[in-house]
Amino acid sequence: MCKFAEWVRQPETRGAESQRATMKRREVSLSAVISLGCCSVVGHACAQVGVGQLNGVWQARVDYVDEPNVVVRLAQASDRWLLTGPDGTEVAASPLEDGTFLAAFGDLGSVRFEPPQPGKPAVLFWIQPPSQMLSQAHATPLRCAQLADGSWMGGAETLDDGTELFLVIDEIAGEQRVEFVEHSLNFGRFWQVSGLAVQGSRGVVFEGMEPTGEGRLESGDTMVLSSEALEPLSFTRIEAAAAVGYLPGEPGASATNPPVLNDGWVTARPEDVGLDSAVVDGMLRSLADPARRSISSTRVHSVQIARHGKLAVDAYFFARDADEPHDTRSAGKSVGSLLLGAALGNDGVADLEKPMSSLLPGRVARDASQVTLRDMVSMRSGLWADDGDPDCPAEENNVQNSGLQDWYAPVLQAPARHEPGSHFAYSSMSINIAGAVISETTNRWMPALMEDVLFSPMQIQTYHINLMPSQDAYLGGGIRLRPRDFLKIGQLVLDQGRWRDVQVVPPEWMAATTAPLTEVRPGLSYASGWWERTYEVDVRRRKTIQARGNGGQVVIACPELRLVACFIASNYGDGRAAAQIADKLAPEYVLRAALQGE
Repeated sequence: MCKFAEWVRQPETRGAESQRATMKRREVSLSAVISLGCCSVVGHACAQVGVGQLNGVWQARVDYVDEPNVVVRLAQASDRWLLTGPDGTEVAASPLEDGTFLAAFGDLGSVRFEPPQPGKPAVLFWIQPPSQMLSQAHATPLRCAQLADGSWMGGAETLDDGTELFLVIDEIAGEQRVEFVEHSLNFGRFWQVSGLAVQGSRGVVFEGMEPTGEGRLESGDTMVLSSEALEPLSFTRIEAAAAVGYLPGEPGASATNPPVLNDGWVTARPEDVGLDSAVVDGMLRSLADPARRSISSTRVHSVQIARHGKLAVDAYFFARDADEPHDTRSAGKSVGSLLLGAALGNDGVADLEKPMSSLLPGRVARDASQVTLRDMVSMRSGLWADDGDPDCPAEENNVQNSGLQDWYAPVLQAPARHEPGSHFAYSSMSINIAGAVISETTNRWMPALMEDVLFSPMQIQTYHINLMPSQDAYLGGGIRLRPRDFLKIGQLVLDQGRWRDVQVVPPEWMAATTAPLTEVRPGLSYASGWWERTYEVDVRRRKTIQARGNGGQVVIACPELRLVACFIASNYGDGRAAAQIADKLAPEYVLRAALQGE
């Protein structure tokens, strides 16, 4: 793995949300030296370079995968399944215990699938391995059509294994500002620069950064930066207005006149569904403010609002669009709760009260044996499983960095600290136990099950499921969804588990799992994979049910107002900036637009 990726993939900048990631600012100091060399610098050849001559926006693009698209072909020959991979090689798929088949294509990745039915389209899954920018493997659906010869062929776009980085050098109120801005992991948040100084005619020192490194200014507008933590990064100075992805930009007319896409959403204008257009426009102007370019500001990539089942706001910023899946972080816990309800069916509510010893026989230590499924998904197991405790073996980052193949074991074998159901501790690995119960109950590979019982009925076509080392789905957070699909999980809350005319999740399950169980702080309670947030808007208290993830990934459902909204943002690891979405944007704009539009 390259040193660049090793640095940016710090625990606090990746994975699902943990209290430590959102509440604790990592004290990191980086330093690097930009060597200037003997070249013309803004018209001054081999001369002393002033700091002000480096002012501007510098852009670097890092790519580790040349071809993001994958196309495969599946054929049946006698009793074998043959896969032709993206590199053109043909591989015989091997059967696995859960009924799926696996065909591996070396370092490129692999294909896993359940045997398709003749005459019907097939959904296979491309397994993209961990890489420079992706800490976990991901499963992406390959939607394949059957050809005249009986084989199936299809493809998908894989996750982007790269990032775009902006280096900003300017002055504000007479004081110098130097910062790195990056949206995929927000690692600029952790590359704090205290100042900039010229070092002779050879280099520029980024003060307060460690470890040191060397680089060069190849021309007045090209700078190469490297250090012990980085592969060389080539920055090009560009006009700020041309820095696509640096400024939020204007959302465009379609923001309040959403297009009809092949995703099941009926669309309308805000005023047609009882949303005050002036309040909506005020929100969009605020989100498009160029001041939001800084790493310390709330950087919203998209906002969607639907009321009475119709999508009325569909806005994008920072060069994002409707086709791009985003990392939902711990909001994926709510997707896990939905999957659990869909998989268990009508018996699911009763199963919530069953102990782990009966649901996972032979896999549970004594202390966890009487912990119920509800205790696990509501994070009240009483076991030593706490994302706020860096010494806890079942803390999320510790498990993900442990090298363990079985991510369920640290919770199922954890010692008791409290009586089951008596103490709340935020724990990603506890809710992930839902996956063990799903696999034990259905004996199916979770990505294939998720497609059948959740995503296909919800008309969700494009997604990326992050996988554990066991190659099954991780339900502690991190699934990547497109914004309009992310919004649908809130619509399921409003419609008691229905999407359009399909009952995806039993209504009893929705009622049982969205009911608050633990008050975390005044106005905020945790349920079973969901949050309840109460706002006071115009002197009235309004209850909402929310899915929430690190960085500002939020779905907000208000049954009283028949309203659902979602925000996607890039403030990973920055709890203060991300909190502005749920604490300020939601009540001041989203709820107020509905109240004033009635």
